Amino acid sequence: MLTDSKPLLHYKNIASPTDIVSRWLLYLSEFQFICEHIPCKENTLADFLSRFPVNRTEISNTPQDEQELILPVVGTHCNTINATSDTSLEISTSTWLKEQADDTQTNEIIQLLKNPSLKDSNNVRGSYIDPTTHILMFKSHRKSQAELLVVPKSLQHKALDICHISHTGLDKTYQIVSNRYYWKRVYIDTKNFVLSCEQCIKNKSFTPKHAAPQSNRIPTRPGDYISVDIKGPLPNSGYVLTVLDHFSKHIVLYSLKNITTETVSKHILNYISIHGRPSQILSDRGLQFTSEVFSLINKTLGIKLSHTSPFHPQTNGQTERLNPPWNQVFSPFRREALTFRMHY
Repeated sequence: MLTDSKPLLHYKNIASPTDIVSRWLLYLSEFQFICEHIPCKENTLADFLSRFPVNRTEISNTPQDEQELILPVVGTHCNTINATSDTSLEISTSTWLKEQADDTQTNEIIQLLKNPSLKDSNNVRGSYIDPTTHILMFKSHRKSQAELLVVPKSLQHKALDICHISHTGLDKTYQIVSNRYYWKRVYIDTKNFVLSCEQCIKNKSFTPKHAAPQSNRIPTRPGDYISVDIKGPLPNSGYVLTVLDHFSKHIVLYSLKNITTETVSKHILNYISIHGRPSQILSDRGLQFTSEVFSLINKTLGIKLSHTSPFHPQTNGQTERLNPPWNQVFSPFRREALTFRMHY
């Protein structure tokens, strides 16, 4: 392989390649080739094929005055900018008149405006016919009160294509469209047009603003994955420790006088002695579950301990969902001030 890039000759000796470079090195290892360096002047074919085509004004080899050579080129570019600065000019006036007359909705509004006796204020509100071009227009109700072209159904795709010629994003494209054209559902049509643009999909990288939500582990057997949560304080009864088996949805409740690490660990060990050792335990970030004692117990038993994200109890949603039913059960004891005690 001939190349004019000297750093490419040492691609196999990169000390700490990035993930992308590592994948490329792995892919290139399937081929047998040798890299050789050649001067840039001799690499004309590859250099030519790697450049984008540029339309240049042909300049004669005849010697000319420098000012005569530069000014026509500058004038040509300026004329081009002025011609394309108003994108509505790309659709001729005759085309606008014909398509508006052929469209059922726009033609109905035109007839109402031309016949005052048939005028319906609800249908023609904000619409008027331009006295110079005779094109149906719409005056925006926004502060700018911009005069917008009413686009018939047949020209809507063309109008979107004109406003999206620079392949801008949705917000910028809609800003351009809404400042020049008017039709119903203009935002929805603009959104669908931009999101389905083939060039934008191919050439733009859409980086998500947030990481995809991580799903909890799917258990494979009863007792494989459990979650724990503490409910309380309860009236005259301390707390309740809830243990949920994610596979069988089996629930075990323990009555606690306090929620110290020793008390919580004791009851979880009691659960393990009866139902077996789980592979993973999910809990919130309470001090009982983040203490060194609780972590040491799980490490000794070979149990993976997972915690919910801060201020995001939805991670342990299955266990948290049990709290509303227990509130209904415990509410009579609050009202009657009765003593409640759980037995296990």
